[in-house]
Amino acid sequence: MMRAWTLISCLALAVQGGRLAAEERLRDFHVLGIGVYSYAPGSTIRAPADPTSDVYQMTDYFASQDFDSGKPKREPRLLVNEKATSKDIDRQLADLPNWVGPRATVVIIFSGHGTRLAGNWYFVSYDADLARIEDTCLSGQTLMRRVDALIAQKQCRVLLVLCPCYAGQILAAAEPLLDKYRDSDQGGLILLASCMPSQVSYGYRAGGRFSTVLLQGMKMMQAHVRPTSSVSIKEIRRFLRAELPGHLRFGTWKAPGIEWHEQYSMTECSLSIPEDLGLTWADPKFVMPAKNWGDAAAAPPPGTKVVATDASPVGTWQCDHPLVKKFKPVTNEPEEYYRDEKGQLIVEKIFLQLNKDGTYESGYLDYSGVKQMGAGSFRFRPGAEFSLIYETGMDSYSVDKLDANEMVLRVPNQIIVSADLMAQVGSSTVYLDPVFKFVRIKK
Repeated sequence: MMRAWTLISCLALAVQGGRLAAEERLRDFHVLGIGVYSYAPGSTIRAPADPTSDVYQMTDYFASQDFDSGKPKREPRLLVNEKATSKDIDRQLADLPNWVGPRATVVIIFSGHGTRLAGNWYFVSYDADLARIEDTCLSGQTLMRRVDALIAQKQCRVLLVLCPCYAGQILAAAEPLLDKYRDSDQGGLILLASCMPSQVSYGYRAGGRFSTVLLQGMKMMQAHVRPTSSVSIKEIRRFLRAELPGHLRFGTWKAPGIEWHEQYSMTECSLSIPEDLGLTWADPKFVMPAKNWGDAAAAPPPGTKVVATDASPVGTWQCDHPLVKKFKPVTNEPEEYYRDEKGQLIVEKIFLQLNKDGTYESGYLDYSGVKQMGAGSFRFRPGAEFSLIYETGMDSYSVDKLDANEMVLRVPNQIIVSADLMAQVGSSTVYLDPVFKFVRIKK
């Protein structure tokens, strides 16, 4: 009997230990933020949408994560614009072991331009010369060498957040570290890359979309789906995978049936890093409801309204100019032709061919003469659904009108989450509800 109770006690402790391990969270934060949007005088490099906004927001957020550890907030180190030369960055990385305590957490954030050459990733520093990338940009190999030395000396955990383009390419240099550290006492690397090796990293005027989604998942706890006291690596990976592609489509106009520019993040960890490790604090009472992404992708979005009609959409259609409704916090503006910041029309002509066999072809010429094409299948159910389905996604529309001569498609209403999100978009005006007034082309 004694042995039985001992066994039960041991099992109880094991379960408790597993629960405590799941609640483990990164603490003792040291944050280094690096961002460049203004380059050296005479440089031909064009600035991305202000990446320093990413750096300031994320460094402040991570630096505030020690509020329950009994330690005062440690001020982050920042290298921005002219302070972020390749030598200054490398010097700061090399000095990290002198700043960081044993078994601490080090968050390193890069935001700005990224490039790749001969299978290697490079951060485009303030003094970079794109004709001499290997000599003037910070290489992924140099970055990983500094991170390796830091982990080896301090047995710390390094959270590396890469926002620039082609960030996933650093995996070639990071792979040895991900395999090297296998014991939790050794420390290790957590890598959050904004995009795959072949992809660019898109941004708003006030910063990157990856960083915006990442902060929503952590700071706004939108990734928090379990009643724990932290947002875990597993939750962040799932949230980024589900939300980032859709976030690219928020407030962004596109021609019907044309595939989106894709961006998929990459989350990788050393073998020593448990998947349930908490990255940031969360309120265990605040849990987001689970979503079934597969079902959501296969169904038209909420707010879709399709006119009930006997008319057929099969045929050839042309829209000379899309309309768009502007939304502001106070006033609703009338629909007008969609134009860029210089007042130029975004698209001159859109063509849509709907075939009897349920397939479609679409295309458009923008104001600069660039031709874009799309193809796939379509679903039309009067009173219920009109969708264009292509390889990487689906466009669903409300149909305001459909007769023998005209078809009016409208993007279903989108929801503005908060004023903070609108600020992150970079403008007080968000474009909603694009309207496509197609006219049937009769042969």
